[in-house]
Amino acid sequence: MRQAGACARSAKFRTCCKRRHVASLQWHLQIFTDLDVIRGLVDTFRSLPVPIVIDHFGLADATAGTDQAGFSTLCDLLAQGRCWVKVSAAYRISKNEPDFPDATPIAKALIAANPDRVLWGTDWPHTGRHGDTRTSEPPLIEYRQLDEGILIDRLADWAGDDPTLAKVLVHNPARLYGF
Repeated sequence: MRQAGACARSAKFRTCCKRRHVASLQWHLQIFTDLDVIRGLVDTFRSLPVPIVIDHFGLADATAGTDQAGFSTLCDLLAQGRCWVKVSAAYRISKNEPDFPDATPIAKALIAANPDRVLWGTDWPHTGRHGDTRTSEPPLIEYRQLDEGILIDRLADWAGDDPTLAKVLVHNPARLYGF
């Protein structure tokens, strides 16, 4: 159902990117969504005139591994250079704190798909899960006490070597953000 709704709105989304001058402002779209929506919008993503950044591993489920529905679509978009993916906030795809070992196959597959299109961010202050419902009262925000040193060590493991780590931390963000 959610995928069908996303597909129905994709033409409007594409028009908004063009008409509202997102492209002319040299902006990018940062999208916080899951693999089902990515699968439903894959043709739209391929046709957009602006860079797309998909947050948090595309919200892949670390316990489901790399064979889960929609993950190959995300890897294909990445391999074709049609998106960037942030490998940040492993706690959004894994519950195995503090170093999220089950996120490793997901992260390594994304980096292998296109190491020139992967980004990392701390996602500090490490907020809790985002709810799917809206209420009149804002929810109390929980913050995780994570060790950023462990997270950087995990990223280095995912990258596999210093040149790839430098791409993810330095060169890729410099190209995307123009600095």
